[in-house]
Amino acid sequence: LRLVKDFNFNVTPSRISFRTDMDRYYLEKEVRNINNPDYYVKPTFKKDFYWNRFFDLKFDLTRNLRFDFSNAHHARIDEPEGRWNHDYGWEQLKDTILNFGRSTSYYQQFNASYTIPINKIPLLDWTTASARYNGTYGWDVGPIIPDDPLYGPINLGNTIKNSNTIQLNGQLNFVNLYNKVPFLKEINDKYRNAQTRAREAKTRTKTRIFTDDRIYLREGRGRFVVHKLKTENIVVEVFDENMQPAEVETEILSDTRIRVTSARAIRNATIRVTGTIEKGQSPLLFIAESTVRILMSVRTLNLTYSQSGGTLLPGYNFGINTFGFGTYSANGFVEPGLGFMTGWQDPDYAYKAFNRGALTTDQNLNEAFAMNHTERFTARMSVEPFNGLKIDLTANRMYSTNFSEYYTANPDGSLPADTARGRIFSGNFSMSYISLGTAFERINEE
Repeated sequence: LRLVKDFNFNVTPSRISFRTDMDRYYLEKEVRNINNPDYYVKPTFKKDFYWNRFFDLKFDLTRNLRFDFSNAHHARIDEPEGRWNHDYGWEQLKDTILNFGRSTSYYQQFNASYTIPINKIPLLDWTTASARYNGTYGWDVGPIIPDDPLYGPINLGNTIKNSNTIQLNGQLNFVNLYNKVPFLKEINDKYRNAQTRAREAKTRTKTRIFTDDRIYLREGRGRFVVHKLKTENIVVEVFDENMQPAEVETEILSDTRIRVTSARAIRNATIRVTGTIEKGQSPLLFIAESTVRILMSVRTLNLTYSQSGGTLLPGYNFGINTFGFGTYSANGFVEPGLGFMTGWQDPDYAYKAFNRGALTTDQNLNEAFAMNHTERFTARMSVEPFNGLKIDLTANRMYSTNFSEYYTANPDGSLPADTARGRIFSGNFSMSYISLGTAFERINEE
């Protein structure tokens, strides 16, 4: 029922923002030779004209399913050579500005998170679980290199990269599980902290009554009464022969004796002493409750599993469109592909890109295609045998691999064989290990 009751759906994003800024820097420097005024030194110029655009979107589709996207697009407006307002002006920059400049870099990332409503199920309301996916994509323009006088144009291409992270989180709150049993919940509440135990000790009391009748009280003279209740927390009541309350003065001498003094003589008086006595806890009950509390030492358990990877591909031929997304290649393929732009990892991506003509065949390319992959598992357990002692246990496991190879084409434009691409594999592995069992063993002399 809670699964249906808590369901909701938003039809509009919670935030959409767009920001753009232009930054132009112009420096003109002209020097002259004071020793030879007739010698003319040409002026030098430094020009930087940047146009940056940023976009953010946040969309909470439901209370448990959330999505956000952001990108940053950096462009440059190239200015012609010469002096501003002399050799060129705004008219020469108009076309470049209308085309949103020359893109130099683009970066985007998005996050999708989902809180699994497993805690809405009554039997599993002591657990929580969530999943998250993060994807990034980046594009950087390649260097502008003058043509080689012997071999002609040099095209090293651009660089694209992506990454992703898949993460699963789970939490088991064993305290909520224990509290489903009334007896265990009572023990948890009782041993929650020292203040709670002290407060409950004050409430563990019992009442005992001592009664003595046919007592003669002389006028103005005290009468000693032994009640044997062994407590000074008492209430004394005196009744006359007609069982009507009588006013007396009471003096507590000890936890078993009092002295009663009446202002008038009373024959056949009845004295009632009501005492409040603290009850001691049964040793067997204390041992049983303490044992059960120790068996409930495990309080919480947190589990996290994550898988991440990244790809770097130099020599990419295609650019990006006005809004930073991929462009269509000659065969109608949207470069570099929706999967790559969402951060998905494909070990054969560079091979496929080369075969469809997305990579340069320039032999001057000397950067390697690289991929990395990492898997992590973490478990954290909180153990509390008794109040005041908390133990946190952590277990980790990490495995990572790195791979690189060169996609520099042969002179005829073909792809080299697998063994000629300079493949390199490397990796790391680490995990928690309990060495207590062998830490004190004698080392063999051999």
